[in-house]
Amino acid sequence: MTATETTAARASDDVDDRARRDRPTAVVAPRRATAGGRTTRVVLRKLDVWTVLKLSLVYYLALFVVLLVAGMLLWAGATAVGVVGNIEGFMVDIGFEDFRFIPSELLGGFALAGLVLVVAGTFANVLLTALFNLMSDVVGGVKLTLQEDVEAGATGASTV
Repeated sequence: MTATETTAARASDDVDDRARRDRPTAVVAPRRATAGGRTTRVVLRKLDVWTVLKLSLVYYLALFVVLLVAGMLLWAGATAVGVVGNIEGFMVDIGFEDFRFIPSELLGGFALAGLVLVVAGTFANVLLTALFNLMSDVVGGVKLTLQEDVEAGATGASTV
């Protein structure tokens, strides 16, 4: 290579370098995760009756305990404030002689009614599950679309 060719090559490289510097570069935005993530379609055809029985029993028993404790706390508050005594006095005033609330009988009655409702609710859920299983044989089940949540940064793109 001669000196003239070397100078021409350097001049050509300088022009290319200036063109690269002056050329607007495309700014690449960080990739965002897709809004929906991955979706899957499934068909629910059967529900396990035994599982529904266990879950219903646990749910209704928990609800029973919560409502029974809430009722006892309300009763204690009403007694402390004097509401129970006022109601008993009002009942005597309108003609019911010797009217009194007996807390132990009220608690026993509410507990028995609550347990009956626990059994009835559990039985109703099991019955509806069996009915769903029979109906899904005829109509083909329930079609569901499951969608996966995509966390920010899960694609490896920078979140800064």
